[in-house]
Amino acid sequence: MTPLQDSLGFIASNSGDEEGRDTALQAVALIRFAEMATVTALRVPWPRLRNPSRGPRRESLARQISIYLPRLIWGFEPMDLSRSTGRERSTIRHACACIAQARGCRPFDLQLVLLEQAIRHGIEATLAPISAERD
Repeated sequence: MTPLQDSLGFIASNSGDEEGRDTALQAVALIRFAEMATVTALRVPWPRLRNPSRGPRRESLARQISIYLPRLIWGFEPMDLSRSTGRERSTIRHACACIAQARGCRPFDLQLVLLEQAIRHGIEATLAPISAERD
């Protein structure tokens, strides 16, 4: 099953009502936004996040960061991240643990803080026009 099929399955399983479907769509969009910011910052092609194998260190680091940041920023559960990324929940937990431990390195932590802030500000800037239209 591809990550897109997983994402669509996640959306369908939460679409008992319109609000559940919208929440699931929003979750997938936020996770994809974090992935795109991460691969851009680390200069890794986005399809490489979907490699079934670990791959080179830079690719696995990008994958782990793109899993860690949505959990940190928006509090996604491992199951949500698993369904959206196509990775096992144990892999999700391992990725989060690896990045949390690596934050002990000050230069790495600073880069992660900057990426987190960029994602937060990017989402705010993206959603601001939508909020203005609804008002």
